[in-house]
Amino acid sequence: MRLIYQWLLNLYPTDYCREYAAEITGVILESQQSLSNKGFAEQLHFCVRETAGLLCGAGREHLRLLLDSQGWAPIRRFDMRPEFRFPRSTVLLIPEN
Repeated sequence: MRLIYQWLLNLYPTDYCREYAAEITGVILESQQSLSNKGFAEQLHFCVRETAGLLCGAGREHLRLLLDSQGWAPIRRFDMRPEFRFPRSTVLLIPEN
C-alpha cells in the first residue's frame, strides 16, 4: 500500500508534495499499522477512505492553484500551510496553565 499512497501523493502539485509527502505517508502508514489486528472489512474501509481522501485532496490543491493563478480564490485553505500548521481555532482550544 505504501507504493500506492506514494503514487497518489505524486498527483499533488510539486511544492505541496515536497512539503507534506513524507508527513502524510508517515501518518497513513502509522494509522494502517494500528489496524493490523482489525478485520479485513475495517482495513479495506481504511484503504478506500485514505485513497479517496488523497485523490480529492490532489484535485482540490490543483483547483486552488488554478484559481489563485487567475486571481480568483474562493477556495480557502483551512488545512496545513507551511507557515500555519494548525487551524486558528486551535489557539482557543489550548488550555492555559
